[in-house]
Amino acid sequence: PPRSRPPLEPADGGEWDSVRIPNSCVGWLKGRQGGMIREIENRSGCDIDIDQSTKELGYSHAAIIGTMMQKKLAHGLIIAEVAKVLDQSGELPPPDFLGLKQEFTIDMQHVGWVKGPRGKVVQEIQVKSGTRIDVDQQMRELGLATIKVFGTREGVEQARVLVASELAKISPEAAEDI
Repeated sequence: PPRSRPPLEPADGGEWDSVRIPNSCVGWLKGRQGGMIREIENRSGCDIDIDQSTKELGYSHAAIIGTMMQKKLAHGLIIAEVAKVLDQSGELPPPDFLGLKQEFTIDMQHVGWVKGPRGKVVQEIQVKSGTRIDVDQQMRELGLATIKVFGTREGVEQARVLVASELAKISPEAAEDI
């Protein structure tokens, strides 16, 4: 059962309470048996409900319930997933969509360091920044990997800085290129 809304915190202006989702992304966001939404709920600590009452207008809403910081994280993670789906499908995002993708390449030898054991480092960066990060190793033969970061402008920039700081631990030169 959904939790009741916590009282608004003084700084909470409600901007993280809802995300508009293009209909083409709702299925992905829900995931198999609600798996993607549950993952975002687990990472953020929020309850998320997909309201499809506006689907005939071309979009639905994700209603987000939690503390302000939890809602901000969930908001970023939802936008990141929608940005990834739109990017993969080639569909143009709505004009007011807050998500984007940023890519940068790193040396293949640094992929394990950025990912961390069992993906732990990249998962922590995703939660700290409210983003989705994919490591594309299709250019392995060239000795390169592409880091794709999806999210809000603020989240993507924060993730870039966090990836660079991880790289700086082993290669200050590599970190400067990000």
